[in-house]
Amino acid sequence: MNFNITSNDSGNIFDIQSSKKSLDLEKYFRRYPKTERDKVKLISTDFYSGYIHIAEMLFKSDDVVIDRFHIVTQVYVALNSCKIGLCKNNNPIIINLRIYRN
Repeated sequence: MNFNITSNDSGNIFDIQSSKKSLDLEKYFRRYPKTERDKVKLISTDFYSGYIHIAEMLFKSDDVVIDRFHIVTQVYVALNSCKIGLCKNNNPIIINLRIYRN
């Protein structure tokens, strides 16, 4: 797995890092002067706490957001888990839905 750095405005890939380790990413981003890092307006990441920690530590930007793909995936998994739990318990609501579906 790689760590992709892209422009949020254009979608162009800025750089690809082969390591996702926090130490390597910190070393990579510290190559850029603080004045340049302070120009970053938005950081979009997944739920990995290491990325969020690095973003908060090295960038002035207050806008660290979770990307849409990972949010939708988590919602889907949670809803599916609830549905499976209801089906396993022979919930009367689910039984009635099965009757209407057929």
